[in-house]
Amino acid sequence: MPGQFGIRTVIDPSVENKSLHFALTNVSYERAMYALTTMTETFAVPIDERTILIAKDDPRHRAEFDRQLQETIDLPGADTKKMQDMANIIRNIFNVKDAIVDPSGGRIIVRGPAAVFEPLNRTLEPLMADPGEVMLEVRMYEIESNHTVKAGTKLPTEFSAFNVDQAANKIVNDNQSLVQQAIAQGLISPTATNLQIALALLGSGLVQSDITKNLLGVFGGGTLMTGVTSPDASLTLNLGRTMSDTRSLDDVQLRVSDQQKATFRMGTRYPITTSTYTTGLSTSPSALGNASINGVNVSNLLNQFAGGTSATIPQVTYEDLGLTLNATPTFQSDGHISMQLDLTIEAVSGSGIDNIPILLNRHFTTWMTVADGESAMLVSDVSKTESAAMAGIPGLSELPGLRMPTERDTETDAGQLVVVVTPHVVRKRADGAAGPRMALHLPPSQ
Repeated sequence: MPGQFGIRTVIDPSVENKSLHFALTNVSYERAMYALTTMTETFAVPIDERTILIAKDDPRHRAEFDRQLQETIDLPGADTKKMQDMANIIRNIFNVKDAIVDPSGGRIIVRGPAAVFEPLNRTLEPLMADPGEVMLEVRMYEIESNHTVKAGTKLPTEFSAFNVDQAANKIVNDNQSLVQQAIAQGLISPTATNLQIALALLGSGLVQSDITKNLLGVFGGGTLMTGVTSPDASLTLNLGRTMSDTRSLDDVQLRVSDQQKATFRMGTRYPITTSTYTTGLSTSPSALGNASINGVNVSNLLNQFAGGTSATIPQVTYEDLGLTLNATPTFQSDGHISMQLDLTIEAVSGSGIDNIPILLNRHFTTWMTVADGESAMLVSDVSKTESAAMAGIPGLSELPGLRMPTERDTETDAGQLVVVVTPHVVRKRADGAAGPRMALHLPPSQ
């Protein structure tokens, strides 16, 4: 049949010898060749202007006879991931296995059949166009408030009782010389009791005693007279209130390309010791103290080459404490922006085993779609702590109706963190809202 169009045909031995009959009228050469090669499972390769080679259409003969070309696709400024994605499209969709990525040169070298390059370039053209850009405005509102109330009367809570006569006898017995001098000088009557003598000594300042400093009172009479003391005999009246309110605003702008990941981090990198090991020898093994090699003491050799002192070396890792936000925006065909948001809040809670700190972690991941310029509240984190301390007389301070004057300290701490993300389209995609065009291999139309 190709001879009807003035084309000479060379048949490769791989073509099966079989008889086919079909009739086509008023068709072009392309339509006729498509029907012929489809029915015979062959393909045609041009040799010169009027000669073609017909061979069996299978991978081995395609690789042997089909005309191969090499093309270099330049992707200036593209990262390695984007180039790998483009190479995977070439390999998987167009079945071109020889696609080599050159990250240093920013290019992809493609080798394949000549017929595949036109649809391949048409497909890659919109994908290589400059993507759109989004400016993410991240605003964080942090409110910290503290309310402290300290009110009430502070009374002594610890009491001691003693016998007044015994305390007076002890003062007189311990200060006999002063007592004799006071009687001789007429300061104290010879007939005075020990209690009167002790009070006279204390009143004149000749004797000092903690009993009089912390004395609250006495009760009883005679030999049963009892005194009551307290280490803290002072009476304090408190009436105070303290309030503090702290507000802070962080407004950060991140400019990121379509389908690219942007990271915002606020906080510190905290070192954590995960393990330790010791180098050197602090002491030589006692069993080798008298051993020698060629007349040289083994202990001295160990100290010379292994070191005579030990050193502890820690293995440290760093944790990002604070707030970490990852955002990946994607342009939608209707003009909206879809964002994948990943928020992590991490802080140190306390020390655990072997002084390794315990970390508190809050992790939040979501997808959301908003219009250009609209805001989305990512998280509102609220924490509140209350503590109260009461000082008073045990038992009496807790009975309803019999509450003694007490001192009460109340502290309330509240914190709130609000994160708001607002995308602004800086530059739209080069192809507008339309997606990339895919080239298809269709039979020629009649």
